[in-house]
Amino acid sequence: NDVASYRALIDLVTRARHEGSIAHEVIDDPTRPTTTWKVFQNVADYYDAEVNDILNGYWRDLMQSQTNHFEIIAEKNTLHSLLRPVAAKFCIPLTIGRGQCSTRPLYNIAQRFKRSGKINLVVLAISDLDPDGDAIAHSLGQRLRDDYDIRGVEVIKTALTMNQVGELKLPKKYERAKTGSPNYKRYVNAYHTDFVWELEAVDPKVLQRLLTEAIESVTDRKAFNAEVRAEREDAAHIAAVRARVLRVLRE
Repeated sequence: NDVASYRALIDLVTRARHEGSIAHEVIDDPTRPTTTWKVFQNVADYYDAEVNDILNGYWRDLMQSQTNHFEIIAEKNTLHSLLRPVAAKFCIPLTIGRGQCSTRPLYNIAQRFKRSGKINLVVLAISDLDPDGDAIAHSLGQRLRDDYDIRGVEVIKTALTMNQVGELKLPKKYERAKTGSPNYKRYVNAYHTDFVWELEAVDPKVLQRLLTEAIESVTDRKAFNAEVRAEREDAAHIAAVRARVLRVLRE
């Protein structure tokens, strides 16, 4: 694995996408955002769109009955589309740190926690198993305590851990921990190895399962299920009201 091989792989994948062997939709590039505008051909189209969308988009806060406030922080942009469905299922905020979280995302997390009125903050961290990835999980709790005065904070490294490497039988590859990392010594002392594993080594469905299991292990399932049932009742009520409103608007 070298720069030449990396570039050759990029060229091969690009050609495969152009010839249709790989669908364009399966590869995303969130680092190059596109902005489009919601426009209408005329006012009639606008009215029709607004009427059809009325009373849509209700989400009940499924975490409101929990004792603690929960946040998910992942290391890489590439994880967003993978983890978002799991975070959405539980209505837990998801932050992509792109390495160590900068000040603003942590400030936003602190503000959400304080607005929640909950007793403790539980952060589920997802990062590579390497010196710097491990340091992300270690530093999050310290920064939230020291910089934002959150005393009741617990950070749980949801993935990737050395136990998971063993359970999933992830192979050792050529990659080794970077000796220049300020976190190198702590990593080697903790795990007695300089081998590293990236999250990409884990099957996406397995990673989703690991996050789901972690959430279920720290939440009150009875309270969560009660909120899910209440959301279904809410949805039925909203559907009935929406039908009446649409009937009046279209008369």
